[in-house]
Amino acid sequence: MTSKEVFVTIRSKKYRITLTCLQVEALKQKIIEVTKGDEENELVKITDSNNCDIATDERLEQMIEFNELDIYAYFGKKEEQKIKHPLVLLTGSIQYEKQFRLEDVKQDLYLLKELFAMRFGYQVFSIFDSENVSTETITLKDLDQFIDKYNSNDNSINMNDGLIFVWCGHGELEKDNNTLVTSDNQIKDFKDIQDKFRTKNGYFARKPKIFVKITYNQNKMEMEHNQEEDMFEIFVSIPQELTISNLENKQKHNYFMKVFCQVIENDINQSLNFIIKQINTILFGRELFQYTWTDIYLIPRLPNANHNNDKNTLETLDFKKHWNKNWRKSNVEASKLVKEMITKNKQGIIIVAKHLTETKSNFSSSFLHLLLNNKNINKEQFTDYWIYVIKSKMITLDGITIDGNVYAVNCEIQCKGDVNITTQLFYTENCIIDEKLKTNSMKFILWDIKIHCDIPILLQDLEDENENFSRSGNFDDAIIYLQKHLQICTNTFGYFHPYVAISYNLIGFLFDDKHQHDIAIHYYEKGLNILLNIFGLYSSFVSSLYENLGITYNKKGIYDKAIQCFHQSLKIRNQIFEIINTDISDSYWGLAISFENKGEMETAYKYYENAWKTYNTVLGEYNAETLRTKYRIYALSEEINKKGSEK
Repeated sequence: MTSKEVFVTIRSKKYRITLTCLQVEALKQKIIEVTKGDEENELVKITDSNNCDIATDERLEQMIEFNELDIYAYFGKKEEQKIKHPLVLLTGSIQYEKQFRLEDVKQDLYLLKELFAMRFGYQVFSIFDSENVSTETITLKDLDQFIDKYNSNDNSINMNDGLIFVWCGHGELEKDNNTLVTSDNQIKDFKDIQDKFRTKNGYFARKPKIFVKITYNQNKMEMEHNQEEDMFEIFVSIPQELTISNLENKQKHNYFMKVFCQVIENDINQSLNFIIKQINTILFGRELFQYTWTDIYLIPRLPNANHNNDKNTLETLDFKKHWNKNWRKSNVEASKLVKEMITKNKQGIIIVAKHLTETKSNFSSSFLHLLLNNKNINKEQFTDYWIYVIKSKMITLDGITIDGNVYAVNCEIQCKGDVNITTQLFYTENCIIDEKLKTNSMKFILWDIKIHCDIPILLQDLEDENENFSRSGNFDDAIIYLQKHLQICTNTFGYFHPYVAISYNLIGFLFDDKHQHDIAIHYYEKGLNILLNIFGLYSSFVSSLYENLGITYNKKGIYDKAIQCFHQSLKIRNQIFEIINTDISDSYWGLAISFENKGEMETAYKYYENAWKTYNTVLGEYNAETLRTKYRIYALSEEINKKGSEK
């Protein structure tokens, strides 16, 4: 083509530019060249005289064709907005009353959930639940309730710094008709959804918000994106024929979502604007130029791509040997006492240890003497754990074994004889610790008020709220607290951490109580995978998750799987526990129940006997657990004898 002159206005100054090709990139480079020395900022926008963006080569060619030669360029400092803790809401309708079913919405929502939850570690809530077929049908009321549920000012505990909202389903994508259609054939303006999250006093005000709308009934595949202040929009349309019968195009649709997710993952360190340009180039063979004032970056919360590496794991409360709710609660109370002693300028130690009657062989007489004769000791019991508070400037530990943790607050600890703290010693900066203790295999951890006090207290409060609502059967309210629990754990510790496994275990319990056993198994297995990577097989926490899986498989009637899980639980417990305890009894009981349900009465009888012996040894003859097991032995014996006499 012959060269063409255009006039570019920047602020009050007009430049004459000669274009040798009608490409937006060439125009951009020419503008940068002629303003060199005049402009220190970045070129952020190019428009026509009507303030419409010149974003494509086609638009530039059209202007030249109609002799529209006045162009306006804008320079400015680009801001960067980094989103690390967004709330991700995935919505969509699959089944419709008056329109064709959108099976592909299932896959698209699944892929997006995997991307944001598993790769980025974000908090994701989806209106579609693969375990609940009724969620394939989403009415306008359902959608509004879902949005209102998460668009509240009660999000401060989640510390969300942004929003990602996605709709997949029927809808329109035109300049004056940007709508979506719910399963009951109700039409909703997509802008109404955006406005709900953009209210002046709302939680997400002035925070970056990304809105994605994928519709499946346009005449051709299209994708466009816009940015307005703190809002980034992505609109995608998929033709009807791509979702019904055409196999070649069907593959293209799958290819679209695959590209969408893969580019975001591969270009994880790039701005969202850059990522969308890459997607556009791959799908449509052309680059879309969109000038923006702000670059938005999605920052993964996961510590690293290789989750097997735990070197960056924060030193938190240990959960390999002790892990249950009483262990967590007693250590939370200990951390409160540490904080209080620091505030009041007190000195001393706080001990969290197993109940004396259960671990008497682990406590020497000198430790008992210390507990009985030190007048400064306060004691508090949490079921199977005790808290002992000893306030003194200097404390001497003499030939003792403490099965648990010690918290040292601005004091000096001296040792005589063999001293063993089985788990952890937390110490404040002004402590003096006897060198003899440092030869011990326990972990020495410098006290951190946020990691060892504030966060555990917050998690304990959420766990207590979950327990209160679950006890009364309000599971839908309870799950909100567990979702917050999981969010805080992943925010603070990363995705692969024992605290996250605790969240999954609690969620598994809740769904088991709701009789949604497949979902419970899903969360138990997620927690188990984390723990196996961190602790290996031989951990008390691991054995308990195998037991939980066994209980749930039993309820589903999958007895062989239940037996496998209980066997694994028993194997671990026999290996790690030096003395018989009720955990071993529980594994025997689970095996007995499973074999009885399966109809193998003689085998069940054997495991009931083993359970009774261990319950009797640990809890005593007249304990409820012991008597329950004894009754089952008697009842099963009667049944076996009856069947034998009938043969």
